[in-house]
Amino acid sequence: MEALLSQFTFLSDQALQGNKNFDPSAMEDLMKLFEIESYKAWAALELVEEKQVKGAEITMPILSFDQMGLKDDLLRGIYNYGFEKPSAIQQRAVMPIINGRDVIAQAQSGTGKTSMVALTVCQVVDTASREVQALILSPTRELASQTEKVIRTIGDFMNIQAHACIGGKSVGEDIRKLENGVHVVSGTPGRVCDMIKRRTLRTRAIKLLILNESDEMLSRGFKDQIYDVYRHLPPELQPGNCFRGQK
Repeated sequence: MEALLSQFTFLSDQALQGNKNFDPSAMEDLMKLFEIESYKAWAALELVEEKQVKGAEITMPILSFDQMGLKDDLLRGIYNYGFEKPSAIQQRAVMPIINGRDVIAQAQSGTGKTSMVALTVCQVVDTASREVQALILSPTRELASQTEKVIRTIGDFMNIQAHACIGGKSVGEDIRKLENGVHVVSGTPGRVCDMIKRRTLRTRAIKLLILNESDEMLSRGFKDQIYDVYRHLPPELQPGNCFRGQK
């Protein structure tokens, strides 16, 4: 890394001085090397941190969506959505969730957590069954609605049926949608609890639970409602927890 820094300083001086020997392509190549070495250093640090957690499983990043073994129609949806390659959180968290691991994913806002949730849910769901198979709980109506929209967009070529169960919307509409059959429910704890207690949201086929920004949900006092939801879920359920936080 020190050699790269020295070369960077040399090329920068050439550029600032207007030196005719300055080669812009050499600077571009150098910046690519910087990116690679910085990523290696970051990955090594992450591995050290994970080793310090008792029982943590070290997960190597997967740098391409094509290497994740995703369904063809899901890949079409991902690329159609505008993604070219997975973000750092997607590189590490997608495969463990798909493979049935219990996962806590922590990253800063704007790093692709919502789309990570969407693509893992779309991969796990069996569209041949119209029962709810994935449940996503969020602390706010806005986040629950946004998550549902991303799932429907990424899963468009798969014909994924998703519904947002949130307060402020018609209870009758929720009941109608759920009785018609959906694959995924994204909602707030209060409305989801209500739909479960009405026996409109059937939980027998749910195989993936995601607590979106669970740190915020617990701090907002949703603990009892989350427990009420959880005790209605199948015992073999796979819980996945998506935290919002700083690295």
